Amino acid sequence: MIKRIFVNISWLSIEKILSIIIILAVEGILARNLDSMNYGIYQYSLNIALLITIFVGIIPGEVVVPIITKYKYQKIKIIKTIILSRFIISFVSLFFIFFLLLLLDINEKAKVLIVYFSCALVIIEVFGVVINYYQSIVESKLVVLSRLFSIVIRLSLVFFIFKLSSNIYNIGYIRLFESLLLVFLLCIISWPLLFNKVTIDYKTVKIILLKGIKIWPSILIYYLLLRLDRIAVEHYFDYTTVGLYSVSQQLIDQVMTFLLIIVSSLFPLYIYNERTTSIIKNKVLKIICIMFFVSIFAVVCIYLLGQEFIGLVYGGGFEFSYNILLVMMFVLPLSIVDYIINQMFIFTGCTKIVFIKNITGLFLLVSLYYFFARSTSINYFPIYIIITNIYMVLFSLIAVLNKRD
Repeated sequence: MIKRIFVNISWLSIEKILSIIIILAVEGILARNLDSMNYGIYQYSLNIALLITIFVGIIPGEVVVPIITKYKYQKIKIIKTIILSRFIISFVSLFFIFFLLLLLDINEKAKVLIVYFSCALVIIEVFGVVINYYQSIVESKLVVLSRLFSIVIRLSLVFFIFKLSSNIYNIGYIRLFESLLLVFLLCIISWPLLFNKVTIDYKTVKIILLKGIKIWPSILIYYLLLRLDRIAVEHYFDYTTVGLYSVSQQLIDQVMTFLLIIVSSLFPLYIYNERTTSIIKNKVLKIICIMFFVSIFAVVCIYLLGQEFIGLVYGGGFEFSYNILLVMMFVLPLSIVDYIINQMFIFTGCTKIVFIKNITGLFLLVSLYYFFARSTSINYFPIYIIITNIYMVLFSLIAVLNKRD
C-alpha cells in the first residue's frame, strides 16, 4: 500500500510540474499574440468563469472522495448520482447566471468568453467524479495521462491556430474542445463505471447534496480570496492593467504550486500517521519553518530572475508586470504558512476555525479594496492581499498555539 501511495504521489507530482511548463507556454503564446487589453479580457473572463464554476459546484470533490472511499460497494450508484446531480444543478444555475450576465455592464468580448469558459469548466466539473474516484482508490496514472494529453492538445491548438488568427474567441473554442476531449477520455477509462445499469434513489441524492452543501460555502469563500484581486483590478483600473497584473499573479501561482508539491509530500510522511495533537502541532511548526525558508529562497529567485523570465515567456509588452511582482512576491511565504496550518486544522477536524478565518479574511480584503484601492497605484495593489494574508497567518498561528490535546 505504501508503494502504491508513493507511485500515486509521483504521478500527481509529475503532472503538476509538466502542467506548469505547458500552461506557461500556452500563456506565453497568448500574451504575445493578443495585445495587453485582449489578454486582460481573457484573464478576467477566465477568473469570473472559475468563480462561477465554484459557485454552481455544490457537490465538491472534497466531499466526493471520502464518500466513495467509505462506501466502495456502492461506488457505481454514487458516481452516477453525483454526475446527474452536478449536471442538473450546474446547468440550471448557469442558465440564470448567463441571463444575469446579459444585464450587466461588462465588455462584450468578456461576456462571450465567460460563457465559453464556464461551459468548459462545468463540463469537467460534472464528470470530475471520475477523477475523484481514482483519487479514492489511489490510482491516478490514467487520469494524469488523460489530463496531460488534453493540455498538450490545448498547447498545440493555441500554437497553430494563433499563428493563423489572433481572434480572442479562439481560446474559448479551444478550451471548450479541450474539455470535451478530456471528458471523452475519462469516459473511456471509466467505461465499466459509467455505462453500468444502476438505480439512482432519492435518499442517496439527498445524503450527497447535504454533505456537499455543508462544505460548499467554505470552498466558495476560499476561492473568492484567491480570485477577488483580479476582479478588483478590472473595477478600479482597466483590462490592460488586468493583463499586466495577471502575468505577475500567474508566476506566483506556479511557484506556489511547486511549494504545495513539497508540502503534499511532507504531510503524508510526518503528519497523517500521528494522532496526538501536541506531536502534530510540533511537527507542523517544523514544516512551517522549513517551507518558510524555502519560500524566502523562491522570493529571492523571483527578484533576481523575474524580469528576464517575464520578457522571455510573455514578451516585452508585459515588462511592467515585474514592478507588480516585486510587491506580490511577498505573498508567497504568508500563503504557504497559512496553507500548512489549514491542512493541520482540516486533518484534526477543526474546519470551523478555517471557515471563520477565511470569511473574516474575505471581509477584511473587501473592506480594504472599498476604502483604499481607488487611490492606490497598480504597483502597490497587491499590498491588500499581503495585509489580508498577514491577518490570516496571525489568526492561524494563535489558534495553533492555543490548541490542546
